[in-house]
Amino acid sequence: MRLRKPRGHWGANPGIAWICAHASAQWSGPDPILGVLGTGHAAGFQFAHFLASQPSPEWSVANAMISRYGEPGGDPTEYLTFPSNLPHLFGELGSAVAVSQTLASLQDRLVLCIIGDGECETPATIAAFVHRNELNKLGEQRLLIAVNCNGHRMGGKTSMSHSRLRNLLSGLGYRVFTSDTQADEAAEAAAQALRSASENQPTIWLSVTEKGWPAPESLAETSFTGHAAHKITSIIQSQAAVEAFDAFSMSTQRQANISGLPDPERVELASKISFAVQEIASAPAVNPLVRDSVSNALRSPMAAIDRELDRAGVMVFSPDEANSNHLKSVVRNNAIVEVLAEEVLFCWTIGAIAAGRSSAFVTYEAFAPLVGSQLAQYSKLVNAQHFSNRPPLVLICTSLAWANCPTHQNTDIWDIALNRSPTACTVCCPIGATSAAQRLSSALQRRDGSATVFFITKYPLPDLYDPGGSVFIYRHPDASSARHLIIACGDVCFIEAVAAAQLAAERGVVIDILAIAEPSILPVRSLKSTVSGYNTLLGSVMCAPRTLASTLFTACDTLFDVLGVSEAHAATPYDSLKASGVDRYSLLRKIAGISVPSAGEVIGPSLVPDFILQEDWRVISLVTEGKPT
Repeated sequence: MRLRKPRGHWGANPGIAWICAHASAQWSGPDPILGVLGTGHAAGFQFAHFLASQPSPEWSVANAMISRYGEPGGDPTEYLTFPSNLPHLFGELGSAVAVSQTLASLQDRLVLCIIGDGECETPATIAAFVHRNELNKLGEQRLLIAVNCNGHRMGGKTSMSHSRLRNLLSGLGYRVFTSDTQADEAAEAAAQALRSASENQPTIWLSVTEKGWPAPESLAETSFTGHAAHKITSIIQSQAAVEAFDAFSMSTQRQANISGLPDPERVELASKISFAVQEIASAPAVNPLVRDSVSNALRSPMAAIDRELDRAGVMVFSPDEANSNHLKSVVRNNAIVEVLAEEVLFCWTIGAIAAGRSSAFVTYEAFAPLVGSQLAQYSKLVNAQHFSNRPPLVLICTSLAWANCPTHQNTDIWDIALNRSPTACTVCCPIGATSAAQRLSSALQRRDGSATVFFITKYPLPDLYDPGGSVFIYRHPDASSARHLIIACGDVCFIEAVAAAQLAAERGVVIDILAIAEPSILPVRSLKSTVSGYNTLLGSVMCAPRTLASTLFTACDTLFDVLGVSEAHAATPYDSLKASGVDRYSLLRKIAGISVPSAGEVIGPSLVPDFILQEDWRVISLVTEGKPT
């Protein structure tokens, strides 16, 4: 069949195939090796390897996917849906080693992580090499890291030669085995490396080849082997080159028609490595937290989160700030791993949940954007894979934006999380301590692998009643209706809004508070009908006011002012709120024109138990699509 053009990304796949073939040939364990690919554009190899490992491949599915490969409206050039139940596959280069480390610590299988020498330049990979021993509390690591040393990263040559890489890894305490393109040498290196990794020794196998090897050195008098990117359409233009490329069987047919049964020996060899996590009986979630009575006492939402993490047996990964983040219970019970490397910790969390262990990544909101790209890429994998037996990915951010200096304020993680598909990633903003514990308990029940990003305050706040659902309204008990509505998102902003409403009620003005607990899944129909009954609307949000403003404008179908905590310096938490205009006095003046002299209190202690009595407030849950949210 004539091809319009050669398509695909040759990339590192030949080197990966070389590593897998020799590792499979030398493996005699009872269970298949669990493979994790961390090189760029490696999904095509996983797709081909999966088909090669099946005695009776689903050719109809494969042929359909191949015919759509890279076509407008068809499958992308990374097969994220096939095979299923992958532990890791996304474009965040450098993540695979850390994901593999927790997989190896928590699963009774040998793990083969394949990366390139280009990935070895990334901070996440180097940090994972360094911090390996921090996972000893989880179990022994039967992990072999194979490095495809082809001398190139994405667009140029690597900074580290294989000899320099060998010296670095040897200095970090790894057993390093090296081979080149000689089959007997590669077989010996694979055998020794597998034996070493099976003995729980830190092991690296450097497979030294050329970029694109074993492709021909040239095609139609055009240099091919060693090209940095191997994007064929950009380097081969002539018809002769297309025909030569087609003859070498490296291009993808537009209308594929693969059929028949593969060679049994090849199937047996390929089946010794699996890139899909075996379906395991994930530890059952602890029974959901029973909603207890809400106390009027001041309680720390983050302290409540800590107790729930401990109660549910969650493993916590946190960058060196456990005490500051009030993680006393998990620290006391040694259920936490701490290193100052956010990207590595986040990937350890991903590996842990892929192994079936409930885990959470806890950090300052200020530093959470460091893992934003990984969160975005992981969300794509969740959307494509449709996990059915994987614990959720829990990311807990302790918000400092309202009480710290500019260097410790960074709200960008809100934008990243809110712009993901809600089926893969949601944002949760509880209103107090009991609210935080209940919503975390609910999130931990899921087994779809989806991510939930919590924003939690460390400091004591009034512990008000949370009825559940994504949105609900607080209304003063003496009022039958209100003309003013404050839409609040984030525990501190919610408490300040309720305080403003209390002050207004004392002066004969009724203000309702609409709490947004889950801004990712707003009930649009209910919101539109609800806000239409108010004369004045005002938004007050903890973070990302621009992003949330556009979300609220769309959901409410109207425009109004949305205030948010800005990255500004202030001496006290209250002054930070005041500088952003989201303290109770500023809100009251903005929405109702009422000026009340500010006493300048710190936010928590100013709300004494007799100031806001939760049983006095009417709590109204909004309804969407005929069902409670």
